[in-house]
Amino acid sequence: MGLKIDKGIPLPKKGNGYYKTRAIHDALDIMEVGDSIEFPLDSKRKNSYSSYSKEGVRFYTIANNRGIKLASRRNSEANTVRYWRVE
Repeated sequence: MGLKIDKGIPLPKKGNGYYKTRAIHDALDIMEVGDSIEFPLDSKRKNSYSSYSKEGVRFYTIANNRGIKLASRRNSEANTVRYWRVE
């Protein structure tokens, strides 16, 4: 059939996805009230007229899960969204 079978390759440990979001966790660890971070807007959602930032949504969700309060403002001219830590 033509498929190559590899032998002796160890199975990596299963992760919890933390490595993908480590930069976000590190930023939240050092962010103080009044600090902000900016993300580029990616694309429009289906059935919506507004753009959003996939990485920004991930940042907000992780902060929310950790009990960190954020406020956000969109900058249409720069095509970005900025999140401020408010508590």
